[in-house]
Amino acid sequence: MRVRLGYLPVTYSSALAIYFYAELGGQGAARSSDMLQEKVKHLELIQSVVTRMAGNSALFKGWSVTLSAALIGLAAAKDARIQYALLGCFPPILFAILDAFYLRQERLFRKLYDRVRKTNDVEWEKDPFTMDTRVITTVDGWGRTVFSKVVFWPHFLVVVTVIGVVVIWCSGLPKLCSP
Repeated sequence: MRVRLGYLPVTYSSALAIYFYAELGGQGAARSSDMLQEKVKHLELIQSVVTRMAGNSALFKGWSVTLSAALIGLAAAKDARIQYALLGCFPPILFAILDAFYLRQERLFRKLYDRVRKTNDVEWEKDPFTMDTRVITTVDGWGRTVFSKVVFWPHFLVVVTVIGVVVIWCSGLPKLCSP
């Protein structure tokens, strides 16, 4: 990312290095600049983990719908066996559990990002490049995350759809539609 410092365009990390150089009056600026660059790299590393976790959420929702639809299709093709259609309720439940796990991990790493961003240099030097989220206690537990709107409703709607298809199937609609 490029920012303007006066009339000269510089990179973000260079701008921060110049700021620290001015704050320290030129003393220890090289050390602070190196530490700043390391801290920026650490924040980029945490951000890449958060991005990966967020991508998993969309992936799980897609697989939930795909596998449930495939099981309903298998039930329609296999001599109208309703048991295969009922199996379509399990993928959304399993993927909701996985989705909740990764959403909680994403939230933990977002809090870690904020924590690293706010730490001073002395604290950061004690344990640089830490990725330990056990110290974060302000994130909802796993059980509450399963029932959050982002996780619960998409997977719940897939289960409701599967049950709706089974109810329609049992009511005899396929017999009405067949030649």
